[in-house]
Parts: sequence; structure tokens; C-alpha cells
Amino acid sequence: MKKVLVLLFFTVALYAQKKTETFQSERLDEQRTITISLPESYEKKTAKTYPVLIVLDGDFLLPPFEGALAYGSYWMIYPKLLL
Repeated sequence: MKKVLVLLFFTVALYAQKKTETFQSERLDEQRTITISLPESYEKKTAKTYPVLIVLDGDFLLPPFEGALAYGSYWMIYPKLLL
């Protein structure tokens, strides 16, 4: 039971850190979806600004970047940023 609760907690935490937006591309004439990965402190401090890192192949490269930046941010190697 504890394992299920821990898994549920981490799933909710990961979900809370991502935001998905869909928009209509006029040039491509189709709907495009982007995923924005937010730092944990993003919602808590609304006046704070964050640097932005854009990953062009997000379907494939977003998870590795999230892991590397979370590690670097934890050890204060990288600033907290929007991915």
C-alpha cells in the first residue's frame, strides 16, 4: 500500500510541474501542442522571473532535459527555469 501511495504522490507531483498548451498554427494550418515544464516554486512566487530554455524536439528530448536540469537545479549548478 505504501508503494502505491508513493507512486501516486510522485505521479501527481510530476503532473503538477507540466503544462500543455494547444494553439492553431497559421503557417502550418494545423493544431500544435507544446509542453511547458515548470519549476516547483513557479506557482508559489508569482512575481519571480525565470529564464527559458526551448527544446525543439520535445517529444524525444524533453524527459532527458528535465532530468538533467532537475539534478543541476537541486545542486544549484543551474538556475530554476522554464523548459
